Parts: sequence; C-alpha cells; structure tokens
Amino acid sequence: MQANSSLIIKGFLYLVAIIFAILERSWPIVAVCLILPVIDYIYSNKRLSKPTRDDNLTPLNNLLTFCDEVTIKSLMSFGIWEYRPGIREFTLSPKCSELLKLDKPVVHLSLEDFMDQIHPLDRNELSKRLDSDLPIGHLFFEVRANASNAYYQWLRFEGQIIQFNDDEKIYTGRLVNATGKVIIKRIQREG
Repeated sequence: MQANSSLIIKGFLYLVAIIFAILERSWPIVAVCLILPVIDYIYSNKRLSKPTRDDNLTPLNNLLTFCDEVTIKSLMSFGIWEYRPGIREFTLSPKCSELLKLDKPVVHLSLEDFMDQIHPLDRNELSKRLDSDLPIGHLFFEVRANASNAYYQWLRFEGQIIQFNDDEKIYTGRLVNATGKVIIKRIQREG
C-alpha cells in the first residue's frame, strides 16, 4: 500500500510540474518533466528486479552467482565446496578459500590447482578418491593443507556424492578446520 501511495504522490507532482511548465511556456522544463518519470520507472524496476535462478547451475554455483561475499560469509562459519569430476573442477565458497589460505576468494579452481593447496603426502590418496567411481552417498576425508607454518592445518571434507543430472555425479559438502580434533585423536592413540 505504501508503494502505491508513493507512486500516486510522484505522479501528482509530475503532473503539477508539467501543467506549471506549460502555463509558463517553458518547453525545456516540460521535456524534463516528461522524461523524468520514464527514467524513474526504469531505475526503480532495475533496482527491484531480482535475478532468477539458473537451472543450468548447481545450487552452490547459484548461491555464489547471486549472493555477495559478505552475505555468504555471514551465513556460514564453514566452507562449502563442490567437485565436478566430469570437468575436474572445484567450486569453493569464500570460507573455503580462506581455509585453504588462497590469496583471493577464488570461486572456481581446477583439480590441479586445488591439489597444489594440499600437502604433498596427502595428494595421491585424495586424487585416487576423487577420480574413482565412488557410489552415491556419504563422503568423508581429512587432509593437510599445504602451508609453510610450523604445523599443518588439517581440513575435513564432509559431504555427499549426488546425482545432479542423469549423467553427472557431483561431490558436495562442507569444509572445516579439523586440526584440533586430529591432534586430540593422535594424542589419545599414542597415550
């Protein structure tokens, strides 16, 4: 209701301005008064229009396409990732980029570039798991990030293998820093 009353008030003010300009025989003002409502209409429709979901994109790609980085970060305290074996590409939320210590919030990363972020001793096993024909269902693995710190950060990939199309599987899930849990497990095993 408020939008309609504001539209009526704007229309009335434009009409008064046009009548006044005609009575004063100020044709440039008449022209401006006729053009302003058109510009206002175009601007307000652009501002109010919302993007539509692209059915050719996966849910994570839709989220990353239509939400800004601040919104995505505020929604998640963990990273969301997606791996498409068919094209050998990862899609990463900004939090994943942060956990992997990437220079910038990369959205898409090839498998090779992704593997560069993983500790060399964990790459072979992870590569085998990602390249094998895993059954649809739960997915879980822990790897070390390839960092130059005194200790390695352990990352836990939890998720699902789902059938997105008739011919394509997608691995998707969340990524969390599991360093504390891994260290506690190792201490318990040793002591």
